[in-house]
Amino acid sequence: MSEQRPYWNPQMEAWLTDKELLEIQNRKLQAMLKYTYLYSPLYKQIYKEAKINPIDIRNVDDLTKIPLIDKNMLRKYRSETEDPFCGILCAPREYLKLITVSTGTSGESNFHAWTSDDIKLKGEGWARGFWSIGVLPDMTTLLSGTAWHGIWPGINKAVKMLNLKSNWIAFDILSMKVQQWIKWIANLRPNFWFGIMDFMVLFFELMKQVGVEPKELNLPEDAIMSLTSAAVTKGTRKYMQEELNIKDIFEAYAMSDASFGFFECWQKEGCHIPEDLFYFEVTDPETGERLETGERGEFTFTEFDRQATPLIRWMSDDMGHIHSEKCPCGRKHKLKCLGREDFLFHVQNKALFPYDVMDEIRSFPETRTAEFTIIKDAKNMEQFKIHVGIQNMRKAITEERRKELEIGIAEEIKKKINIPAEILLCDIGELPLYLHKVVAVQDLTKEK
Repeated sequence: MSEQRPYWNPQMEAWLTDKELLEIQNRKLQAMLKYTYLYSPLYKQIYKEAKINPIDIRNVDDLTKIPLIDKNMLRKYRSETEDPFCGILCAPREYLKLITVSTGTSGESNFHAWTSDDIKLKGEGWARGFWSIGVLPDMTTLLSGTAWHGIWPGINKAVKMLNLKSNWIAFDILSMKVQQWIKWIANLRPNFWFGIMDFMVLFFELMKQVGVEPKELNLPEDAIMSLTSAAVTKGTRKYMQEELNIKDIFEAYAMSDASFGFFECWQKEGCHIPEDLFYFEVTDPETGERLETGERGEFTFTEFDRQATPLIRWMSDDMGHIHSEKCPCGRKHKLKCLGREDFLFHVQNKALFPYDVMDEIRSFPETRTAEFTIIKDAKNMEQFKIHVGIQNMRKAITEERRKELEIGIAEEIKKKINIPAEILLCDIGELPLYLHKVVAVQDLTKEK
């Protein structure tokens, strides 16, 4: 944490009263609804079909009058009109600075556009997050991930705002260059490392395959890391921090569609929401009903200031919960993402996510960096199967040890959630993939 000041933007992050913040949110919301009504053909169509006039939406509580909007609505509009921006582009095309594409993990990718002001705004948000975990100007910084991901416009702007000494690794090709990257990172010795969770786990495994332990990267002891793209459990955090011998690891919840990241503070009790820039709701993914604080549901958000392709009541496909208690750091609302909506499965009427069993699966030395796929073969299962993938499993583990691990993991899971699980250890290459990620939950009910 900086000794100079605890916030990048103290006025917006901590000093506003609840009343002042609400006034800002309501004012921005009214302006955004009028803006999208005037310039977005899709939003105008949605408002008219719902018999809504933007002037009737006077505050954030009235947002529930607006239908929820998801990626499929955009895809449908695009297929009907051949509009590449799906009817939500509000800014003139000559004002566009950048176009990004969504990850496509929930279907066909959509395009998102950014004006210069949009990129500055996203940079402001990322700068707040970086600053909150102790990233300071002139730090040697390593950014690692997939080069095409939509989060990078905001990150790159924040890097410039913070005057960070930025370096980049495209983990898309990491497996082909692991030894070169090991040598390069060891020479670079970054103070701050921002990485994609799945690829960091892969990197650890690839390092060990070539006989190098993560500690041999020789990172500074005061180095910090931020991981995104997957929920970071206590066990994973502890393991990676010890393996790298660094000061701390923080989770960031990042959204490609919004090019934005939400960061934990030093309390590590959830990722804080910049409430002057976004309004977050948690909604029931089946009914669309707004849920109460603390309930698990789908993150639905509204952007207040975006010019090019703003998102209103946007269903993120991400599931989690939000808490409103004021944090000791001075900020307020914080969220915890548990995974994608497709990751949700039910066992004995209990709603679960892979996050709920991740630490138990990775609680053994041989499975510290294991990936896994949960097999969903019914809407509500009596017990569930988990395929746990380990690099070169058949060479690395004896048959006797494999059976011990399968029994041990099942016992750890039973202790935590009191539900039986059937564990099958396999080679990581046998797990199903979607794009660059191991499929967390394989839904066999869709195939029946």
